[in-house]
Amino acid sequence: MSKFFSADNPFNRFMYKLGCFILVNIYFLVCSIPVVTIGASLTAANFVCYKMKEEPDVKITSVFFRTFALNFLNSTLVWIIFAGIMSALVYGIVWSVSISGNMAVCVACAIGAIIVGACGTYVFMLIARYKNTIMTQILNGFKVGFANLAWTLLIWLVWAVPILAFLSVPGLLIYVGWIWLLCGFAVLIYVTAGIYKHIFYKLEKKED
Repeated sequence: MSKFFSADNPFNRFMYKLGCFILVNIYFLVCSIPVVTIGASLTAANFVCYKMKEEPDVKITSVFFRTFALNFLNSTLVWIIFAGIMSALVYGIVWSVSISGNMAVCVACAIGAIIVGACGTYVFMLIARYKNTIMTQILNGFKVGFANLAWTLLIWLVWAVPILAFLSVPGLLIYVGWIWLLCGFAVLIYVTAGIYKHIFYKLEKKED
């Protein structure tokens, strides 16, 4: 019976981690409501989940909101830039396919979207972890994204699987959507943080 109440009990560890995911998910969703703050919210969520990989007892609330505040300006500016560019590229793909039939434009926009996506995959984590100018963070995002292309594709796959599942299975969102709102985003960010940790460990080891 004493083992059941122990903090090291697998069930208690699971419940603690689940509680952390729920907190991160709620903070991430609430702070993303204005839309323009999605970048800052993602930066904070990435950093909290990264810290969860390093430390067993992270103070979720204080770390999240401290990171959100400290990186608000840079993260928001980068988010606006990337969202604007990506929207234009997606519009270019749709326009070229459905209206003009110009495949050259479609291919060019698709390549541009891949490049921007590769950078965007890492730039918010870079902002949270390293102090640099916005341009340096963006350039480093490109470098890390393409230097670790296999990991970049794996991160995209991690995020694509649940999205494709919801799109391909009618009614799935109705039955498990509440789970997604409870902890879904946080779980994906946590899984992604594990990949970030692996990549940054190698990069920082080379610099040492």
